[in-house]
Amino acid sequence: MNILLIHIALLCCFAARCRASDQIDNSYGVDVSFPIFSPTVSPDSPLHGRQEFYNEFMRGCREYEGERGSACDQVEKDRIEMSRRQPRSMVVRTCRMLLDYTNIDN
Repeated sequence: MNILLIHIALLCCFAARCRASDQIDNSYGVDVSFPIFSPTVSPDSPLHGRQEFYNEFMRGCREYEGERGSACDQVEKDRIEMSRRQPRSMVVRTCRMLLDYTNIDN
């Protein structure tokens, strides 16, 4: 019984934080701050200089690895491919979904 009350209390705290975060402008998605599904940052990114940041990140990896620098490109290619292959059954739980599920009113 105590564990149930703790879970309910945590859920209520989380839901309250979710309500506050719903106020934030989330007008962008993937590939905006760092490449996720492609090796380039979205051209519509509101964050200026992110493609240069990513290019510098990759250049730094290549320099650090020296003769094995091409491994950085292969690992990055694999990372992007893995992001695209994520299981379709995965579900991202958002604050809105949590609130709808628990029927907690604003």
